[in-house]
Amino acid sequence: MIKHTFDLAWADIEPIGHDDEGVCYVAFPYSRFVRAMGGSDYYLIKVSKELELDLSQLIDFAFNGQETAYGFVLKWNDQHFLFTSHHDEVSGKVKLLAQEIDLVRLTLGPHQEITTLDANSRKFKTASFDYKLSEDHSKLLLTYNLADKDQSLVGFEYDVFEPGFKRIASWNGNLDMSDGVYFFDEFAVSNSGRVYLLSRYFETKKDVRQNVSFKKSFFLSGTRAVETEANYETRIVKFGKGDQKEKIFAVEITAGFLTTAVFSVEDQILVGGFYSRQGSTLPIGAVFVSLDPVSGEVLHQSAKEFGDLFALPSNTSGKVGSEELLRNYRFLMKDLYKRENGGYLILGERLVTQTKTSNSGGVVSTTTFYQNDDIAAVEVSKKGDVNAVHKIEKSQQTTDLGYFLSSYFFSEQNGNLHFLFTNLGKKNANMMGTLRGTTTVMVTIDESGNQDRKDVFNAEETSVTLLAQDAYQMSPGVVILNAKKSNRFSRFLKLN
Repeated sequence: MIKHTFDLAWADIEPIGHDDEGVCYVAFPYSRFVRAMGGSDYYLIKVSKELELDLSQLIDFAFNGQETAYGFVLKWNDQHFLFTSHHDEVSGKVKLLAQEIDLVRLTLGPHQEITTLDANSRKFKTASFDYKLSEDHSKLLLTYNLADKDQSLVGFEYDVFEPGFKRIASWNGNLDMSDGVYFFDEFAVSNSGRVYLLSRYFETKKDVRQNVSFKKSFFLSGTRAVETEANYETRIVKFGKGDQKEKIFAVEITAGFLTTAVFSVEDQILVGGFYSRQGSTLPIGAVFVSLDPVSGEVLHQSAKEFGDLFALPSNTSGKVGSEELLRNYRFLMKDLYKRENGGYLILGERLVTQTKTSNSGGVVSTTTFYQNDDIAAVEVSKKGDVNAVHKIEKSQQTTDLGYFLSSYFFSEQNGNLHFLFTNLGKKNANMMGTLRGTTTVMVTIDESGNQDRKDVFNAEETSVTLLAQDAYQMSPGVVILNAKKSNRFSRFLKLN
């Protein structure tokens, strides 16, 4: 079911949560992503079960009469929070603030000051924030990346909270990088409040404190940046409590070289990812490893080779770049997913990023093409054995804001794995035009590994294109989807 909600052109929306009446979202203006483009107002909106716009409220981010910057929304147990930050240029203090969201009235509660960072003493220019919840949701980890004017990381801090924002642990030290540097790929917090970091370690004797160009290339990673050389080691940092020192665990596998990974912390440290042959970074298989959280000892590992299954995109029509460039792919990872049967699912999305420079009448422009293609879905048993690797065929090539149309939505129900995404034809390389030839696809993988593929709708018939990343599962079997009408106006869909 597709409903005309109303003709406002939001750049994107982010689901917050739902109540008995409908689903609530934060609606972002285009100016959040492109300077001087469109308005600058953020809204809280609620879309009813009948896909009507029930409520819309303009968000006032002001803190003590001063502007703040949007951060993220978080559902923690039965509460929903909107986080912003305020940077006082005079004092150098950066505050992370939280406001509880009332989903019924779409209002924000008073600001709660969660933490304060000192830009002067820590020698940073900007701060970015992220969060992770423990498996049982009893602990909240907030991480703070501190960057200089060149956007190179100069330090990081974290806090661990119990419900009610009761702080139980903090860290504002520095890792020993005298012999090498770390990419900070992903943090995790255990149910007891212990903090872990999944990282890639690059051995070097260079003085990173004095070498800005080196820092900009190797010091900071917020998106699991792609590496084309097998010159790093996957490590887990276990942060100490109180006066305890950090412990460093190397994640060593026997199958080959671990290229990309995700992890979670339960009774054990669980790492899932993809591996290549030694000396290469092109994936040829999937691997799952469990480690002892005290000693870092590898307790169990399992791997399954898939060879050239993902060597080229399933659809190369209209793709920018030569075959050689298309083969130079990596997997874009999502969180390690805990399945209904107690097992796990590793999800990787085939990604190639290419930058093209053109000269038209003396005007030089640079365009980055994102090729988000086939999905690898790796099934892992409760015992930690890799049982199957599935290839879900998908074709997406975008530039600029078109990246909003890429990626996919995943859900599990009764052991069946459901994937929703948009296939983008070669006519849609540029986001800023009418979308043509797009098709919304649903792929279901049953418990026996059989795939069922359906075209849900296409833009030629409906003028509607799905933004799969914004999908929200309201209840078992019911998903509310966000889409674009003629690449401008918002539409909402319900899929059973």
